[in-house]
Amino acid sequence: MAGDVIKRSSLIGAVSVSTAVAIYSGLLFSTAHAPDEQLSTLHEFIITVLLATWLIADATQLRRAQPTFDYGWFIFAAFPVYVPYYLVSTRRWRGLVIFTGMLVLFLLPWLAQWVVWLAEVIVWYFRKLVIVVGAALLLVRWFVELVIQLVS
Repeated sequence: MAGDVIKRSSLIGAVSVSTAVAIYSGLLFSTAHAPDEQLSTLHEFIITVLLATWLIADATQLRRAQPTFDYGWFIFAAFPVYVPYYLVSTRRWRGLVIFTGMLVLFLLPWLAQWVVWLAEVIVWYFRKLVIVVGAALLLVRWFVELVIQLVS
């Protein structure tokens, strides 16, 4: 039961931190600024620690054999290599889905910047389209008025 609380708290914390950093990063990007490198480093560190905590609680809950050395430090140090191995060995193909979700937590600030950029591009093209359509409508109106004058 305690393992479920730790796992849930770790995941909620990781999602919350990643979402907050993504929103902040997107807002900065929309004003033509970039987040500091220290913020990115801190974000990656916090997400890694929270996901390592989740992995330790999960391994304890599944009663998997843990090494005699500091398991938390090992997960933290070998995170990119050990996490996919652990998830695939415990959950098979569902482990890859969970690992993809973990990668999304790391990439969320970058994805937020990409979404802001894409929205700005779409708005820019829409404004240009409105201008072109407006000019075309004026041209059609002028042409119709010219034809009416020639006919009458």
